[in-house]
Amino acid sequence: MVVVSKELLDYFKKSGARSVLDTIKSDLFSDRPAFLELKDKKDLVGVELGVQYGVNAANILQYLNIKKLYLVDIHDTAERREILKDFEHKIVYIIKSSTDAVTEIPDDLDFVYIDADHTEKAVYEDIENYFPKVREGGLVAGHDYNRSGTRASINKFFDNNKRRVSTLKRDWWVIK
Repeated sequence: MVVVSKELLDYFKKSGARSVLDTIKSDLFSDRPAFLELKDKKDLVGVELGVQYGVNAANILQYLNIKKLYLVDIHDTAERREILKDFEHKIVYIIKSSTDAVTEIPDDLDFVYIDADHTEKAVYEDIENYFPKVREGGLVAGHDYNRSGTRASINKFFDNNKRRVSTLKRDWWVIK
């Protein structure tokens, strides 16, 4: 993930780039291979847990046909708002923990991308809370599979639910 500081945002603004996004070179499908599962789908509704500066969200919005994207994070940042300003009409910001936000997220999602609190307990709770919100055939995915607590939570939940977990690089995903 690219981290964009206030100083970097100021630099981008002075550089004459049309937007901060013009300066961030990222390909969603190589950085987040799980999203290849959604590449040709239309009017997607999804949620990202753990947004940080919004670079991953910006890539999701650029590369996928998104109708609505719920962005859940405990912090709201000016950098995120700046990076995502061109997509405001498709975004619902929820400035809460993923546990507190779950009641504000609709059912029948096309995807959930989990990259919030990386403790074993929190990852397990995020999967447990959001897996039921994803429609059959939808995508449940996340980042940092290489972290032992994250990996343990993912494997435990999906082993118990008899689902196969795919992994590539640091991403993991399951088709529901």
